[in-house]
Amino acid sequence: MDLDLLLSTALSAVTLAAYVHTLCPGTPGGDAGELLQVALELGIAHPPGYPLWTMMAHGFSRLPLRNTTAAWRVNLSSAVYGALAAGTLSLGVGSWSGSPWAGVAAGGAFAFSPLVWEYSVQCEVFALNNLLCAAMLLALLRFDARRTVGRAGAGAFAVGLALSNQHTAVFFGAPFALWALLAGRTALLRPAPLLLLAAAGLAGLSPYLYLVARGGESAAWGSWGETSTVRGFLTHVLRLEYGTFRLANTPAATDAEFGLRLRRFSESLSEELPPYAAPIALLGLFSSFGWLGTGRGGGGRGGGGGGGGGGGGGATAGAAAAGGGAGGGGGNAASLQDSRGAPVAVAVGAAFALYSLLFLWLANLPASSAFYLQVQRRFWTQPLLLVAAWFGLGVATLTSRLAPRRPAAAAALSLLLVAAHASHPFAGGRVAGCGVAVNGAF
Repeated sequence: MDLDLLLSTALSAVTLAAYVHTLCPGTPGGDAGELLQVALELGIAHPPGYPLWTMMAHGFSRLPLRNTTAAWRVNLSSAVYGALAAGTLSLGVGSWSGSPWAGVAAGGAFAFSPLVWEYSVQCEVFALNNLLCAAMLLALLRFDARRTVGRAGAGAFAVGLALSNQHTAVFFGAPFALWALLAGRTALLRPAPLLLLAAAGLAGLSPYLYLVARGGESAAWGSWGETSTVRGFLTHVLRLEYGTFRLANTPAATDAEFGLRLRRFSESLSEELPPYAAPIALLGLFSSFGWLGTGRGGGGRGGGGGGGGGGGGGATAGAAAAGGGAGGGGGNAASLQDSRGAPVAVAVGAAFALYSLLFLWLANLPASSAFYLQVQRRFWTQPLLLVAAWFGLGVATLTSRLAPRRPAAAAALSLLLVAAHASHPFAGGRVAGCGVAVNGAF
């Protein structure tokens, strides 16, 4: 097991322990009651139906864990998804930056954000969405390291699977897919590869067949819609009753509050991470575009570009720093400035901009209402994942410039930052979920 995988696994284990210790013991408010019933009875949830989440939650509800309730076991599923999301993000950023320890810093920053923590300890769909979005990012970075049809197919499957859980995944999937097709156009824009990518994407979307199988007259009590007909299926999956491109079916226009929503979103990002995180994340963002120097990474961990890619070591490969190789945690930040680094950074930046601007425009709930603002805040963990990734890149840049020959410095700084992030919700008295303040959890 290489260091990247070892550290990512360890981070997932630590995160899961923290989540389980603060796990909601029963059924929280919001959509949780409906989702729990749907999971237990294999029913159909509100649009778009959340078929992947429903089937997986049902599996968790049947785990033979003594002295636990079905609600606790379904809540446990969110903890598992959240912990895996942290590990997956760590693996991706470790590869992108060339420093496994920087990956740990990114995964820890995300996992212990108060908002991410809150929705990783209760019955909700957001923790699974975080995991699938992290998987899309990992697939993107691995494709950048070696641009093969197989890796592109894995990315297409990840996009389809993410869309079978939550539609907001399209804000990551669309720019990621477009970038991959352009970057690997020589290998991908041919009939056979395109058919393979389409098949992989459809395979990822296949959980929607659950809605057809469980709809109709035999649908479980409390199920939404009539999904056994083509019209009913499309109405449900496309959220036509809500407004496909709107968050809610309210007739009141709230476009005038776009500026307020954008301000609340920006404030939320600063609240979810400690104060020092913002400048480090900006440093990582600049590094990902190669704006901090002209150095070039050498042969990378991920290998050179495949068909359709550019030459040279990939940005996601992470060239070894002096005194630190792929397993040593001393990856050189120069790898972020490789000629292939800027294109993938564009895809990541476009995903953040698309989500931050377009989703906030379409989220037609009043940001001036504390209640409706909280409804919208649940969706903001997705772009936070990219901020955490930039934070990890910033940590890699700092350690490579301040202590390039000391891998132990990267390890110490990353562990210190993870500990600081884990204590951040405690200092603010934030709530992890179900009304249980995390500052009294440990």
